[in-house]
Amino acid sequence: NIYMKIFKLPSPKDLGWSKDNALVSEFFKSYPNEKTWEDYDKLFQLVDRCENPSWNPNATHINTNGSIDRGIFQINNIHKSLTNVDAFDFRKNIDFAIQLYKKQGVHPWSCSKKLNIR
Repeated sequence: NIYMKIFKLPSPKDLGWSKDNALVSEFFKSYPNEKTWEDYDKLFQLVDRCENPSWNPNATHINTNGSIDRGIFQINNIHKSLTNVDAFDFRKNIDFAIQLYKKQGVHPWSCSKKLNIR
């Protein structure tokens, strides 16, 4: 599991969705200007429940239109500012996902429609 390797922690599923868990603490060490875990709850739910439940940083998915979702947060290759190399770098993928989420909310992730997360 990527979290065990990188953070030496259990997976998000093992930890549960709590603002007090160790994963959240580690996350906010990387993002000290963020105010609350709840700000990203929807984004993490999308990954955990649909986009990439195994949290595989090397995951890919080829869409019916031929575009490719890449990395842990399944960032589509239509986003040209995230190179293929960076898409599979765990931290760069997270950084891009957070910036995308701040600008557009959950709309770029197709699972937001499937799971009715808005």
